[in-house]
Amino acid sequence: GGGVSAYTATPSYQTAAVPGMGTPVRRTVADVSMNADPNSGQYVAVINPGSATVNWISAGGTSLSTPQWAGIVAVTNASRALTAKAPLGAVHASLYQ
Repeated sequence: GGGVSAYTATPSYQTAAVPGMGTPVRRTVADVSMNADPNSGQYVAVINPGSATVNWISAGGTSLSTPQWAGIVAVTNASRALTAKAPLGAVHASLYQ
């Protein structure tokens, strides 16, 4: 996805200068990206309650990408906690440092 937001102003940690786009007044660049195409995304194991049968489905989109990103942040924060470091907090701001 990406593109220019219809609502979100450009955050202070992200430059407004985007090659080929001029200087937009709204948020323009995604912080991270994941494969959102269900045809080339991930295979997910689905087990219905009370069953032992595993069904595999191809999944993508925000329903897959958002929990994957949350998992990456959770694992990172758990690792940081083991070394007495603070959690990442606003991850997107950290990406630009």
